[in-house]
Amino acid sequence: MIWRKFISPTNWHYNFCLLIAFLLPLHKRYVPGVIGLYFLYCLFYSLKNRFINRKLDIQLLVFPIALYALMLVGFWTTSDLETASKELEYKASMIVFPILVLFTPVFSKEEVRKMIRAFVGGCFLFAIIAIGYGLYRASIFDSREYLTYSQLGIYFHPTYMALYQSLALFWLVSQGVKRTYFFGSFYFHLLVTFFVIIFIVMLASKAGILSAIVAMLWELWIVYRRKWNMRRGLYWVLSSIFLLGFLTYALPLTSQRIDQSVSDMQANDQGVEEKQEARSSTELRRVTWGSSIELMRSNPLGVGIGNVSASLNAEYEQAGEYYALEKKLNSHNQFLQIGVELGWAGFILFFIFCLVLILKALRSGSIFFMAFVGLSLLNFLFESFLEVQAGVVFFYFFLTVLNNSALTRDSEC
Repeated sequence: MIWRKFISPTNWHYNFCLLIAFLLPLHKRYVPGVIGLYFLYCLFYSLKNRFINRKLDIQLLVFPIALYALMLVGFWTTSDLETASKELEYKASMIVFPILVLFTPVFSKEEVRKMIRAFVGGCFLFAIIAIGYGLYRASIFDSREYLTYSQLGIYFHPTYMALYQSLALFWLVSQGVKRTYFFGSFYFHLLVTFFVIIFIVMLASKAGILSAIVAMLWELWIVYRRKWNMRRGLYWVLSSIFLLGFLTYALPLTSQRIDQSVSDMQANDQGVEEKQEARSSTELRRVTWGSSIELMRSNPLGVGIGNVSASLNAEYEQAGEYYALEKKLNSHNQFLQIGVELGWAGFILFFIFCLVLILKALRSGSIFFMAFVGLSLLNFLFESFLEVQAGVVFFYFFLTVLNNSALTRDSEC
């Protein structure tokens, strides 16, 4: 059976991570339980074998622990203990994975490749489920809205799912260029790639479509720099970009969102004398970013964990942005979100962390590591990506796995 090619009878550190990678894009409900079992196994393994991972590069892992420590300090001054406790709970991955990796042996190149394939398989399976469920609900309720954006994402925000799918697309195209096909079949590999592209466009996330295009441009640069077959590289990359562009304007629900964003930007450039309340995603980001910057100016030490939502809501109300107030929007930018919560100290610490992350990815030589970092940082600009479980678990899981691996320039992933 197929699963026997992936499961290791001896290395259960790898097996747990393989399962997490597969479940990440499928359902966030089951991931915490698997992480809990993984944590217990690591403790048991470490105590039994007196094992500590002494080959681990802890440079990257110090920053998440430091940021979490700042949150703990703010917990004692918060005015909303319930919200602060929930935030500390779902952000626990910031310290859980760095702790786990201390008791986990270094993953081999092949083990990491299998984890990536499991993640891509999970992305493909979710796309099938989401589109099938969307078609069912669209027929039952006679509404096309179930085939796009948040309705199509089911329990995932479309931007987060589009990032997962864009990373999967990058891997699929890379493997296609090198003729290392999914399950050894060119036609199945082509079908999965085509299906992933359609799903990214149907999700109608502007940041998601941008991520997919950036991933393809990065792939083209990799093909050129590493002297892969340029003809195959151009075929895979340009056909993917063409399909992304064509479907974006061919699918009416997606094209409407893009057209609305263009209209909003044009109206902003021309200037509007009469102030109107922001409602589109593009307009709302200007509101959330502006309000976040104002809070950072007035609260250089941060408003504290658990207090961000109330502070932003007060800014929205003062500015007359009642739609943003009704939706209780966060900063929609990870850097600003941390700046509002933890102040300038947290903002600078997180900025340095991102710079170190870029250098680490470049030095690793792994094209998947570089794609993961690049797409994550791109989405940090448009979403408070690490404020929900779907973002924080995904980011810190892959960060620790890729950091604790034997990936190099010739790793082919």
